[in-house]
Amino acid sequence: MGSWCEVKCDCPDREPLPGSDWFSDDPLRQRKHLTIQQRRARQDWYDNVRSMYKCGHRNGLLLECWPGDLFKIGSALDAAYRERPEYFEVFRRISDSRNYEDEYLALAQDDVALWQLEIEQLGRYLSGEEYMGFHEWEVFERALGERPLLYGGIQKALEDGLKLCEASAKTGNPVEFLR
Repeated sequence: MGSWCEVKCDCPDREPLPGSDWFSDDPLRQRKHLTIQQRRARQDWYDNVRSMYKCGHRNGLLLECWPGDLFKIGSALDAAYRERPEYFEVFRRISDSRNYEDEYLALAQDDVALWQLEIEQLGRYLSGEEYMGFHEWEVFERALGERPLLYGGIQKALEDGLKLCEASAKTGNPVEFLR
């Protein structure tokens, strides 16, 4: 399945639409050859109905993203601040698979608020607004160089993290990581 990160919506009508489960298109899925109209109907179902909830959110999620780059940033921060465990606690917890129970980790509201502060602090370090420390910067850069980020770089990953924090604060639901 791979890693995933999500924040569920808090809509009052958060329940699946009738016919939105995977087996609702079963008659079309069982056939080997479909007519053009049947293909269009199946594609329309797939695009507009599959896994949709009455509130309009797919799978009942307000926000979802791939957290792989956030894991890599957390690992790099763990390497840079190995002797200082009080720095970037949440980032480091997210990246450490030993903190996951059955490949699942949920950040409560207090942890989400702390993680948002950590993201903002790292942003200030990267922009040069604040000084990270020479040794920490060297180790951080080396660790990121060994495992480069895949989707858009560090700024994009930090923006995704901030969006997750904002969605969690808006709904009151935890940020959930699936590994």
